Amino acid sequence: MTNILRGLTSRHLPCGCVVGVYETYDERVVSIVDVRGDRCEKARHEPGFEEAAAVVLQGPAAPPGGAAN
Repeated sequence: MTNILRGLTSRHLPCGCVVGVYETYDERVVSIVDVRGDRCEKARHEPGFEEAAAVVLQGPAAPPGGAAN
């Protein structure tokens, strides 16, 4: 289990999911799926799924409500 120190930012992914980027007490930066998008087809995008924040932050953010044009 990850112990969150503070929230840094959040992003809307192209699939519609919302992820939060957090700093942990052990000085890691992680992203955690906060809300699954209605049309998301990625099985791992369940609330609470964690992965390295660099994966989320490297791509452009989609506007709220859907994929970028």
